[in-house]
Amino acid sequence: GREREGAVKIGKYMTATPVGIKPREVYIVSDRHGGRLAFVEWYPRWRQYVVDPQEGAVFSADCLRDLATFCEERAP
Repeated sequence: GREREGAVKIGKYMTATPVGIKPREVYIVSDRHGGRLAFVEWYPRWRQYVVDPQEGAVFSADCLRDLATFCEERAP
């Protein structure tokens, strides 16, 4: 699928597109066909980025690792 401006590749199969305002951006995570899988957003109580999956989304262990790395790379 096409990547939008500012989109970041996550592993082989996912893309994160920023939709929020810095410094605590929100990202829409999509599969390679453009289907929405999750949001990655700042969770203030835990002071870190978290993944909020869409209902019915499934992830392999590799994709979960890639999502965790994506979140950790954005930690303050």
